[in-house]
Amino acid sequence: MNKKMKEALKEAFEAPIPAHKQEFLRGIPRQRVSIFTFMLSQMGYIRKRVLVLSLCLFVLSLAGACFLKLDMLWIISAFMPFIALSAVTENSRSAVYGMDELEMSSRFSMRSVVLARMGILGVLHLILICLLIPLAYIHSAFTVLQVGVYLLMPYLITDVVGLWMIRNIRGKEAMYICVGVAVCISSLHSFFRILLVNILYRNYFEWLLVMLIVLMILFIKEMRTMVQQTEELKWNLL
Repeated sequence: MNKKMKEALKEAFEAPIPAHKQEFLRGIPRQRVSIFTFMLSQMGYIRKRVLVLSLCLFVLSLAGACFLKLDMLWIISAFMPFIALSAVTENSRSAVYGMDELEMSSRFSMRSVVLARMGILGVLHLILICLLIPLAYIHSAFTVLQVGVYLLMPYLITDVVGLWMIRNIRGKEAMYICVGVAVCISSLHSFFRILLVNILYRNYFEWLLVMLIVLMILFIKEMRTMVQQTEELKWNLL
């Protein structure tokens, strides 16, 4: 829907200005909630499979690198699209299941809920990646920087494509497409493994850094657009 049509619909169906709105809102008894309490409450709504998947990948990486003495870089990077997929599907669960309009009219604004869940998952995955980089580096032939870039690339690609799909395709079909995207990225990683090794070894690593920066910019843009689309309804109290 373009901007002109939105403005036309707004003018045609604009509700009258409510009388004594502020007096009515002040008369509603409500308990103030701190940011910390709010974040803890939203953490309870994140599905446990997201935490279990992250924990399983960490345990697998720890066992392979420290006990089995294996080069875990390729295994960890192959699982990174699915870690990103868990964040994409969790952040957009309301839109996928058609519950976004209902949540917009709840006590907490939809924008606050989305930002809280994005922040929780972002911190969780940042900690996970920081733990996985040294485990992938232990028996690898690459530098820490190269390992970090290689782990972030499939993660960010899945995030960018998945968020774009969720934003442009409504319903559960978007979820299935995101799963297919994660599987394809993971499979292509294994298929082009020799080529990627040559890129990391040779003088093409600078291009990977450029691609990583571009992906970060696109990721921030998609997240910003996702937050902007969570327009608050007029009767939302916060």
